[in-house]
Amino acid sequence: MQQPEGKALTGYPLEEETNAGSYRPGQPFELHINIRGHGNAVHNVTCHVDAQGRVSFEGIKERGSAIK
Repeated sequence: MQQPEGKALTGYPLEEETNAGSYRPGQPFELHINIRGHGNAVHNVTCHVDAQGRVSFEGIKERGSAIK
């Protein structure tokens, strides 16, 4: 991951939350990974999993709260 300025997110205490436990094989799924970075920053990573289990990356947004 990169910060908005293009610098790598290194040296920060990262804490991850995800909805991966709700995934059911054979079903399309929108995967959310919330990474808490420096300060109050929350980086929301969104991916899509198709019925065959292939994952495609949707994007990363920086917000103040997690996506559930």
